[in-house]
Amino acid sequence: MIRHFPLIAACLVAGATATFAQDTFSEIGTGQYLAPLDMAPFQDDTWQGYEQEGWYVLENRSDPGAIRYYRGNVIGDVGNGRVQANIYVRNDDGQGLAAAGLIFDFNVETSTYAAFLLDHENNPMVLLRDEDGMEPIFADADDPVGRGDGTDVLAVRFLDGRAELLLNDEPFLNLSAESGFHSYAGVIAVGTGRHGFWGFAAE
Repeated sequence: MIRHFPLIAACLVAGATATFAQDTFSEIGTGQYLAPLDMAPFQDDTWQGYEQEGWYVLENRSDPGAIRYYRGNVIGDVGNGRVQANIYVRNDDGQGLAAAGLIFDFNVETSTYAAFLLDHENNPMVLLRDEDGMEPIFADADDPVGRGDGTDVLAVRFLDGRAELLLNDEPFLNLSAESGFHSYAGVIAVGTGRHGFWGFAAE
């Protein structure tokens, strides 16, 4: 079932989802595979980034409310473009939420954005961030489900003020923006666990 949502503000995430802190981010550039993401190995108090069997992994074992994202001005014509990546997510301790995916429509002045994610149970979800907080949109029973084997591809396809969110080419959700989408996009990791990315591409 395809649901249509305007890309507008909503309430702070609560309940099953933690209140997220998002003070860790990096710019992304251009090129192939890890190069466009500029995702080099690193370690800080919350996150560790490393390459493993061709994937770039962001691992967080301490802060269930942490977010890390990489974004840049990568979509030339956001009215008719596409961004996608292979995603996998592991929640080793079984606690909290682990999710990874694409960040898009990023406003560099306000740090507001939309994120299309796959969670550790292989369900798609969306986070809409405005200046007041976040709104989660969770999958329904008849929405597509990921395979969890490293072959899952999340994609956002932009066309005439609409963003179509696809999991393995199956439609999940449509978002619309009256004033159009920002051209900044990238990848995002949410919560504790291991978040894997491969094959990021934007056009």
